[in-house]
Amino acid sequence: MRGIDFLSSPFLKEESLLFDHEVSTDYLCSNIALVSERARRKYPKLHKELDPLVEQVYHLNGSIRGKLSIDEKDLIALHERYKNIKGKVEHRAKGMLLPKGCEIACRIHILRCEVIQVVRTMHKIKHSGVEVPNILFDYGNLLANYFFVLSLYANELEGREEEEFISKSY
Repeated sequence: MRGIDFLSSPFLKEESLLFDHEVSTDYLCSNIALVSERARRKYPKLHKELDPLVEQVYHLNGSIRGKLSIDEKDLIALHERYKNIKGKVEHRAKGMLLPKGCEIACRIHILRCEVIQVVRTMHKIKHSGVEVPNILFDYGNLLANYFFVLSLYANELEGREEEEFISKSY
């Protein structure tokens, strides 16, 4: 067997979903950093909203296998940020909306979907018998909702209208 240079992670062969959670949050962090960087020049307010989340989601990354690193203070801070942005854009959220608009808004919608996948994996981990603190579910769900209102904010900054989705199924 070759050495450590030929192993991207010691957890690759693990059968539990813990590593899937860690890969999903790593992917999410990388994409938050990308969207934040894309917003830096044109939308510094969006960059300011996104940039701290890279580190915060890495705390979510290790909070199941390792020490719980998301606390009530983090949840309250995210909730305040959510309420602030929501207050600026709630007039835009009428009905179910298509995940469309400017490039940054579309990328933020992708972040929202990635967070939902992280939360889904946490549920699977919990159902497998591993303890997952409830605050992680609260944080993940709030983060997905935060990304939704942030996408509306990005479209507002760009002067783009939201498009309502009319389902043929329901």
